[in-house]
Amino acid sequence: MMKSFEGPLGTTNEYTDIQQGGFWKEVFKNDGEEQITLAGMSFTTVRIVKRREGLMGNSYKAETTYWLDRRTGMLVKLDHQHINGRQAGVQPFQLVRLLEPGA
Repeated sequence: MMKSFEGPLGTTNEYTDIQQGGFWKEVFKNDGEEQITLAGMSFTTVRIVKRREGLMGNSYKAETTYWLDRRTGMLVKLDHQHINGRQAGVQPFQLVRLLEPGA
């Protein structure tokens, strides 16, 4: 994912993965920058979209979107859309509170 994060808009990288007894094709794409406000703070984020498909008879298909802070790389928001196959345990996420060290 970090190759897509660090690259320009449209940068993609693709992997074939073997885990949990299945074969998967994962494609990460830099989908551009987006300004979002969470927990009362403004973040310039890089939106990374991951498309995951099962291979070799595995019908799983899903899309996960990650919003990473451009400055720190910190994940501030995540959305998951299940398309086909067995449900994954991925839950949507967004930053609701951020405490600075020593605060």
